[in-house]
Amino acid sequence: MGLLVPATVLAGSIPSELSKCLGKLPQSSTVCGAAVIDLNTGELVFGLNETQSLIPASNQKLIVIAAALDTIGSQGVYRTTLAARGQDLIVIGDGDPALGDPNLAEQAGVEPMKFITSWANALAEEGERTNPSMGGDAAHSWIIPGDFIVDDTILDTEYFHPDWVSADRVKWYGAPIGGLNLNNNCVEMTAIPSGKAGDSCAWSIFPSSSALNVINGCVTSSSSKSVPVIGRRPGTADLVLSGKVGRQVTLQSVSVYQPSLFAATAIREALAGEDIHLQGETRFERVRTRNGSLPNDLRIIAEHVTPLPDVLQRIGHDSQNMCAEALFKRLGREWTKRQHGVPSAGSWANGREAVLPTLQRAGCDVQNMVVADGSGLSRSNRLTALDLARLLQYMHKHPESKTFKESLAGNRTGGKLKRRMSDVDADVFAKTGYLTGVRSLSGYVRTKENCWYAFSVIFNGFRGSSGPYNKLHEKVCDILADGCDNAPRKP
Repeated sequence: MGLLVPATVLAGSIPSELSKCLGKLPQSSTVCGAAVIDLNTGELVFGLNETQSLIPASNQKLIVIAAALDTIGSQGVYRTTLAARGQDLIVIGDGDPALGDPNLAEQAGVEPMKFITSWANALAEEGERTNPSMGGDAAHSWIIPGDFIVDDTILDTEYFHPDWVSADRVKWYGAPIGGLNLNNNCVEMTAIPSGKAGDSCAWSIFPSSSALNVINGCVTSSSSKSVPVIGRRPGTADLVLSGKVGRQVTLQSVSVYQPSLFAATAIREALAGEDIHLQGETRFERVRTRNGSLPNDLRIIAEHVTPLPDVLQRIGHDSQNMCAEALFKRLGREWTKRQHGVPSAGSWANGREAVLPTLQRAGCDVQNMVVADGSGLSRSNRLTALDLARLLQYMHKHPESKTFKESLAGNRTGGKLKRRMSDVDADVFAKTGYLTGVRSLSGYVRTKENCWYAFSVIFNGFRGSSGPYNKLHEKVCDILADGCDNAPRKP
């Protein structure tokens, strides 16, 4: 469709300026979809290909954030439960993507695995008070004679989305999704020079887990500029360290293969480091009842609680894919419970069903929309700039509007926009998006005169650098920041 603006466009008005800004793009192959809604009047003041379905990249995450607040609310929490039954120790996953999250831990001023210390203390107290099967010696080394049982059935076991390319699945941004997650289902490898040049280097890994198999092909170098490479063999838990290292260096995170096994093993071994030792085997089995509650014969020892807004911050501010996908699936589980009274494991399929009611309430064209995943990593996703602008309009008046906006990056509040749009003379709250050939930005501009605009600008089909399109996004926000006085207003 063409521009949805008044027949007579005033020079210097928002429609006029945006038309000039987006009318001629750096490459002829690029398609731009754009929509701007004046939130003070509810009018669409600018549209360009606004109903053309495009790949949104990480702007897809706006759907997940909005649906979570619309259906669960900001008071929602994740609860990962530590319990005992007989002589067995049980961990019941809640699909929490923030368990051991390093960014949230840093904000709180604690170590990512701090919850392990809390659990170990709770276990020791439980053993002293009520559980004779958990005995300890004078050195406080507690022995649990039973098995370590893990229930990760809250989400399904399709850990990687089928649309994601193989190369992405070994990267931190393509990490798998499980019912029990840890450290965003990634590990950080530190390579350390050892001995003389040519000798095998030393290494350490965090979080440590014997579920991982490290193949060390890295050697010590005499040059401090030498930096090795870490990767994971697709479809395996083999981490391959290669190249040369001349100084201690922590490498970029890589994803694990089987997230629940990785997390369970790491938790068990971390408890051992706190002198809590299990004698039995590690087993995966369903512990929750059919209706999703915890059985009455469990003794709850401790819970790790993550407030939903913490996860939303990681999704919106930091564009953390794994957090978005875990929440997407978790919404799917809750949807099945509302529909059938009995929950099914969260999946990409029921996650899609879960977000549709929010999109429909927002007035989006769900019939022509493709919701393939929650993060936007899939290139099968399709939506329009008008869909996103309408969703933003819906959330602007929503009871959870404050939390929704706080979850987004801001040019004055933090996240990915602070370094890009610090010079824009207005408040910008938005979600960035990037894939090869795709650049998107959708969010809000609030001017000094307290005029609010919801906007979405999506570019598809360019080649090479996204830099020129970043600049266009910044120009759009500049125009909205300056355009309040000339915007069409209702009497």
